[in-house]
Amino acid sequence: MPIIRPYVAPYSPEFRHQAVLLTRSRTVPVSHVARELGISNDSLRDWITLARRDPRQLHERTLCETGQAELVRLRADKHRLLREIAILRDALALVASEATTNETGQAVTVP
Repeated sequence: MPIIRPYVAPYSPEFRHQAVLLTRSRTVPVSHVARELGISNDSLRDWITLARRDPRQLHERTLCETGQAELVRLRADKHRLLREIAILRDALALVASEATTNETGQAVTVP
């Protein structure tokens, strides 16, 4: 008896959405975009039709992209702050390693 597996879409919703956006943002034929992406013309045309029928889907994706853009910005901020912390840590170590005097007036170095 053959094993019947459930159908799994070969392309993720994000890929489909990006393909539709690509066709909208370029002035080349849909067939050209489909060829570049390695998908069939019919599949891409179906995705475009579905996106036209349900504009909420495109809006939800746009919100998702907005969240993605914010995530990218926040990660860049995090890396910038980590670099600033490293610079401040190095500066503190440099200042701390300079000779300081204790109560008796002797030079002491702090590790």
